Amino acid sequence: MFEYNIQNDIVKIHINSNTGLTKKPVILVAPPSKSVSIRAVFGGLLSSEGIILRKLSTCSDVLSTLNVVNTLGNNVDLLSKEDESIDIQITKVSRKQDVNIVNCGESGLCARMIVPVLGLIGQPQKAKTVTGEGSLLNRPFDMLGQLRQFGLAVNTTNGKLPVIVQGELKSNKGYIDTSITSQVLSGLLMTLPLVSGNSEISVENPLSKPYILLTLDVMSRFGVHVLHDEALKHFEIPGEQSYVLSEFQIEGDWSAGAFLLVLAILLKKEGINVSVSNLSINSVQADKAILDVLKDVGVLVNYSHLGFTVDSIDELKPFEFNAEDCPDLVPPLVCLATFCEGESKIYGVGRLQYKESNRLEALGKLLNDFGIKCCIENNVFIVVGSTTRFTTDSVLVDSYKDHRIAMAGSILAFGKKIRTIIKDGSCVSKSFPGFYKQLMNIVR
Repeated sequence: MFEYNIQNDIVKIHINSNTGLTKKPVILVAPPSKSVSIRAVFGGLLSSEGIILRKLSTCSDVLSTLNVVNTLGNNVDLLSKEDESIDIQITKVSRKQDVNIVNCGESGLCARMIVPVLGLIGQPQKAKTVTGEGSLLNRPFDMLGQLRQFGLAVNTTNGKLPVIVQGELKSNKGYIDTSITSQVLSGLLMTLPLVSGNSEISVENPLSKPYILLTLDVMSRFGVHVLHDEALKHFEIPGEQSYVLSEFQIEGDWSAGAFLLVLAILLKKEGINVSVSNLSINSVQADKAILDVLKDVGVLVNYSHLGFTVDSIDELKPFEFNAEDCPDLVPPLVCLATFCEGESKIYGVGRLQYKESNRLEALGKLLNDFGIKCCIENNVFIVVGSTTRFTTDSVLVDSYKDHRIAMAGSILAFGKKIRTIIKDGSCVSKSFPGFYKQLMNIVR
């Protein structure tokens, strides 16, 4: 049984011998990348000309970012629409001089990157307010105070949204601490090339390096470049550059794809051949690291024009992985670990407490509810996996309105074959609106 009730916002999953899985080959399609989509939208916002963005994600975070683009005085025209993506054109109209409030929905990336952009728009002395909705209102924003080094007066509300911004973005030499998030650094990297004069940024606690590289990759496609060392601890940013690009196509999302690959492993163990498509082997996205973990646990994954296919599986071995640079990979890795016989350790998980939920607590409760032993010690998530069937008859999953917790609960429901109800299941729309539709493709 697989049921999604929109009215009550619950998902019911129960896979057993009577209501089982398809035996036909299945192609699961990863959605467009949320991270690339938002960065590409910002490139279009900062460009001096219009741009066409193809295969843009339709997740709620991207739609919130497009609303911000409209708020700041640009037209966003829909060119075409598919199940998981849209083609749009951003047309430059005017830079509004009277922007008062910018609402970023629940997108932390949009909210943190838009603040330096506001230092380029309108009257510097006029206060502008950045706010959001839902769980974003409880996430930390005190790191935005570092933007004062670059001419912006930023005042948070007890370290959270709403944030009041005044001033004009200026070149300077400064530092950014990325121990909690690299999103403020990404915002500066994208905006400082447009100001007069050259800038330098020294980075303290450089984590999430692949996300910084992703920002640089998107910038380079618009013809904007910065110099940096290999460790991503020092950046030299020439000023007076321009964003120029006529068309940009979004690649698939490895964060979502990681969940699909874990599901593909579980289906392969059931004798079902699954391919995961719309993922680039050449991507710089952080969560492509899932391929390294799969190799370590004994899974052979092949890549072809059909996508990534689980070719063979030895006994799933426990693994160790440092997730400092890819925190969004932790939920699917936790799911994977539950099927590995023995103790797996995921390091560098401390920042998960600052996500849409406290993901450390949410994931710990999720595993406990499924009867899986786990603990969190000294920034390490330890999972004691087992192929033994548990006696639990049913599980009620509280997603905490966190898209990655809802997806993790769904994967465990399929793999453990336990009757599962997921509360607030629609939260997956934040990054993967078609997630449940993909799951329905594998149910008879």
